[in-house]
Amino acid sequence: TYFKFRMEVKNGGGELLKYNLSSGQQYNERINYMFFKMQKDIFIVQGNDTLSPGLFHFERIFELAPFATVMLAFDNKKFKPEDEFTIVYNDRLFNKGYIKYNYKPKQLIDLPKITGV
Repeated sequence: TYFKFRMEVKNGGGELLKYNLSSGQQYNERINYMFFKMQKDIFIVQGNDTLSPGLFHFERIFELAPFATVMLAFDNKKFKPEDEFTIVYNDRLFNKGYIKYNYKPKQLIDLPKITGV
């Protein structure tokens, strides 16, 4: 199961990773975090299970938009989209702490599906 996780600055413009920079080095640290470390800070909690993404990809678009997008994929042998779950992100980018997104099964029912012939 794939998810698109998007972060953006409210009422902001420019590249998200340049928001409230204190130095050029901090910008490089943020890029490094998004590419190599963020994967360890995002996971799904479902029942008593904590699932890490099996696939993680940061889409770098530089200054084309005021947001950053990360693609996540979770193993369907462990993740059950028909059950409630919570996506948890421990924000180390802007130090906001744990951010939780709760989902109920009905929120995923009518998503479009591509099938093969």
